[in-house]
Amino acid sequence: RKVGPSGWEAFSFLYGQLLDSALKISLEVNDSVYDAAYHALAISLDATFITLDRKYYKKASRLGFIEYLGQ
Repeated sequence: RKVGPSGWEAFSFLYGQLLDSALKISLEVNDSVYDAAYHALAISLDATFITLDRKYYKKASRLGFIEYLGQ
């Protein structure tokens, strides 16, 4: 008897949610999905995305969950 989603179904759902968030962030800050995916992951985990990318930080800092370690 199947009680809940399989591991794959759960992974697919979570991955889809993360990708959706990354695409939204990417469009909002006008930057790559690559950088936005790490930021989206940090947001979803209530964590901080630590970056040395000043350009991305300046665009995305208003979203929170991000810290710039450069000078």
